[in-house]
Amino acid sequence: MTVRGLMRWSAMVSLSSLIVAVGVGCLAGGRRLGTTKAGVAADSALVSHRNADLLASATTVLIGQDTSQSLRITATLKNVGARPAYIEYGQCQLHILAYAAPDRSGSPKWATNVSRPLPYSRNATYLPVCLTYLRATTIQPGDVLAPEEFSLSEPLIEMLGDALPDGRYYFSVDIELSNRPPIRGIPAGSLDLALPRQPLATSRVVDLVTFTALPVEVSGSPASMRARVTATLDYASGALKEFPHDCPIALYAYRDRTRRDTAPRSGAADWTQPLVCTTDQVKIMMKRGDTHPMETTVPVRDILGASLPSGHYYFAVALRTKANPIFLAAGDADLVRP
Repeated sequence: MTVRGLMRWSAMVSLSSLIVAVGVGCLAGGRRLGTTKAGVAADSALVSHRNADLLASATTVLIGQDTSQSLRITATLKNVGARPAYIEYGQCQLHILAYAAPDRSGSPKWATNVSRPLPYSRNATYLPVCLTYLRATTIQPGDVLAPEEFSLSEPLIEMLGDALPDGRYYFSVDIELSNRPPIRGIPAGSLDLALPRQPLATSRVVDLVTFTALPVEVSGSPASMRARVTATLDYASGALKEFPHDCPIALYAYRDRTRRDTAPRSGAADWTQPLVCTTDQVKIMMKRGDTHPMETTVPVRDILGASLPSGHYYFAVALRTKANPIFLAAGDADLVRP
């Protein structure tokens, strides 16, 4: 949460920072086991970025072990001018962006200011909380400022999770200041990141609800495939839940089981159900144990189309939600071209 609009300080202060707390607010901020050794620093970690009389630098390291591994990015500001530099800032002023390209071109693959917790986490509705306060500091010529507000840790599991593949990522940092333009695109090095993940699950818990995909079924003549998902309220005595009015689930077919089990980060499926859906939602009041069924049916000839051969296929379904889609494994079946 930025602190623009807060009252300005009329007096200059020394390097010892002055804090004024004015409340608490929520920030929509920024994924399992990591294999990179703890404490490994990103290469080119101290590349600098200049803005007016301030020279910004950033470092990236991977800290912790096992499930506690986190990305730790720290930024500093050095006054390279001839006069004291007065700055104002608060909490949540540091944003991390991760790119696939060394030159950090294109859209970031991940960013802390737009990411959300894992969709199947029971804490998926809880976002980081930032204190709303203003800190004012004067940096003397030649001095370096590295306050705690310029450091940020993000769990590795929250970055990679299900959506991003293992690989090398290139980081940059943005610093928001209250009385100056933001300093953007500070290079912060790169890291090779990897997580040994479990195969795609058939059941996940999201926001008090357990979503379970049933094995696909092929029946009829001509043959059609039926995919089903149940949504059961397991973790509350009652709740008002919303589900898509139409197209609640989409079906995906893979010729390779490994690719299905690593969906969606494995890339496009061999076949994806084409859907034209509205954004309308249906609200359902559920009691503990209540189940809401969802399904889709597709002719086998539509799945195989003109290019896919008859054979054994592995299936996944994706549930549309207001946040991230929820991917579930939905069994396997033999498909035969009519």
